[in-house]
Amino acid sequence: MALPTPPDQRKLMNPYLSDLPGLKVVVVCEDCGIRYQWDGKAVLERIDEDCNLPTLIGKLRKALGCKLALEWRYFSDPQCRLVYDAEAMDRLNGGIKHRVG
Repeated sequence: MALPTPPDQRKLMNPYLSDLPGLKVVVVCEDCGIRYQWDGKAVLERIDEDCNLPTLIGKLRKALGCKLALEWRYFSDPQCRLVYDAEAMDRLNGGIKHRVG
């Protein structure tokens, strides 16, 4: 397992969960009809590893037990479509899109 990039070297990278204290994480899958919302601290405890947000969505797919995410698949096969609900996260986090980046 690779060590996470130190905070002082993340300026041009995707933000890590620990870079956004108090973040509310909202994920949705229209195919499965699921929607989850967590406090960022609870996600860190569940995943037990600080990672950037694009990596985190893959870890959440597996942690939620999505069969499509747990099995190896060809690109032409159906894929897990769990994604962040950006509008809900922006609303809950007071304009996070404008604070990140």
